[in-house]
Order: sequence, then structure tokens, then C-alpha cells
Amino acid sequence: MSDHGRLLALDYGSHKVGVALSDPLRITASPLETFRFHSRVELGRQLAEILETYEVTKIVVGIPYTLAGGESETTGNALQFAEWIEDKFGLPVERVDERLTTRQAKDSLQQMGVKTGHNKDRVDAMAAAHLLRHYLDTQSKENLS
Repeated sequence: MSDHGRLLALDYGSHKVGVALSDPLRITASPLETFRFHSRVELGRQLAEILETYEVTKIVVGIPYTLAGGESETTGNALQFAEWIEDKFGLPVERVDERLTTRQAKDSLQQMGVKTGHNKDRVDAMAAAHLLRHYLDTQSKENLS
């Protein structure tokens, strides 16, 4: 599989998904938007448009493990979501530990002067960008080994 082509990162929630995108060379990770949805059909349409528009070649889904590394109901929901994405779009899906990405996203936005209490959608998209940045950094280190 090629190491080029855009990656899409998803920070999954029960009614919204933070979305981030890499550049085609997989160097940068940028927040894109947050999708609010009422059904998987609706979410599927939104994601299909992004996948086609940006010619995404792989998807990274954040899995919210507990701080101790265990699983919760939310973890199970995210794992089911990742499986659904893989089945629906036929693209490789990487499942990545997303612990603390929301905290990092809030910190980043606050440093930019953005009030996070009223900008929850920006927090979700930024959390997806932090997730993607972590994934890219990990892949870079593995390729150097």
C-alpha cells in the first residue's frame, strides 16, 4: 500500500464527528469540520462526499479508551463505528487511541484565543487533527526504525 494520499481522521461521537485531513504527502494534519448527524445514512453521505472530494486513501478513527487503558461503552461504540466505516467505504481503517485529544484540542484553541465553551464543533475537528498528527508522527517514527 502506498504511503501517499490523503488521510481522513474521525473523532466519533454519538451525534457528531470531528473531521481532520492530511495533505497528500501525509505531512500536515488540519481540522476540517464537524458533522452533526441523526442517522448513519446521513453521516455516510457526508463522509462519501469528503472521501471523493479529497481523494482519501485511508481513514483513521479515534478510539476513546479509558485513562487506565480499558474499554467503556463509548470505546465499543467507536470500534463498531470503525468497522462500519471499513465495510461501507472499503478503505483501510486504522484504529488509534484518542485519549487526551480533546484536552489537547481545547488547549490549542485557547492558545489561539478561541473560547472553547461555545465552539464545541471546532474542538471536535481540532481533536481529530491532534489524533491525525499523532498517527502521522507514529508512522514517521516506525518508518525510521
